[in-house]
Amino acid sequence: MGLRIEINHEDPLASVRKRGPQVDGGGRLAHAALLVNHRDDPRSTPPCVTDHDAYYIGLSRDIAVVSALPAVGVSILTVPQITDNAICLRRWDFSETSQTVSLLTLDHGLIRGLAKGSKRPDGRFSGGFDPLTLGQVTLIIKAGKDLATMTEWHLSEVYWAARQHLIANRAGIYMVDLAHRMLKDQDPHPEVFHALDSALRACDERERIGIETLIFQWRLMDACGYRPELNRDAGTGEPLDDSLDVVRFSPIQGGIIESTQAGDAVKVRRGTIDLLRSVAEGDFVKAASDVEGVPRANRLLAVCFRSLLGEAPEAMQWAFRELKSS
Repeated sequence: MGLRIEINHEDPLASVRKRGPQVDGGGRLAHAALLVNHRDDPRSTPPCVTDHDAYYIGLSRDIAVVSALPAVGVSILTVPQITDNAICLRRWDFSETSQTVSLLTLDHGLIRGLAKGSKRPDGRFSGGFDPLTLGQVTLIIKAGKDLATMTEWHLSEVYWAARQHLIANRAGIYMVDLAHRMLKDQDPHPEVFHALDSALRACDERERIGIETLIFQWRLMDACGYRPELNRDAGTGEPLDDSLDVVRFSPIQGGIIESTQAGDAVKVRRGTIDLLRSVAEGDFVKAASDVEGVPRANRLLAVCFRSLLGEAPEAMQWAFRELKSS
């Protein structure tokens, strides 16, 4: 059985994927032909290292490490693997048996990758990836590659309510689509992961969908660097006139502005601003108590995301039927 490896000629240690190498009593690899790639001259034909030239060093995760010389005081090279909790945001069929996916991971942020053979019933991918699911993923990120390589996916939970009920479905699809569009690759934001997980779980309770969606939108906007200015004029920096019952909010300028300023500003009730202040301060109980204000605040943040994206995606229009592309 052939094993492809790369060897560092300054330190003749190489790492290969484990294929069940057999080791004889002397520590040498038995019945394995190793194909070594020259780094000195990539154009040359790789030489073959025979079984009696290769010394078995050990295993690190699923990597078998071998050397062309006996291992004395050398460091082990491995292919880095990541295992993390993840929410599946999107998936596309790549072939009859493979998928490309977009995952929001807890510790590594947004990851886009290729899962070869994910639809085969071999147990490594729990039957494949589906949006609105939670699981544990193992993957390899290679420098210079647009897509990570998914090696395992263990499904742990399906957010059933977001699949079965219309209001929950609108909210769930909107949130995962928004996360996919707004977050940068491999930029971790655990607070966004937890907010999305909490919001999708809350879809089981209709009365919680609105406030959880609002918390998610706020945390996503904050994580992306677009936290709205609610305490000063976003245009001038001057203190706000708290005696006004209606203020003007500019998605482009990112907050409340003077009523004389033109542009994209929309009229917003003072109560909606106070509700968003409660969310910003983490007082979610107080924010949720304004039952009529929560939908208005959700629409306002959706308008802000529409401005940032330059359009109202279909998922946004599905969740907020009154919003159209600007």
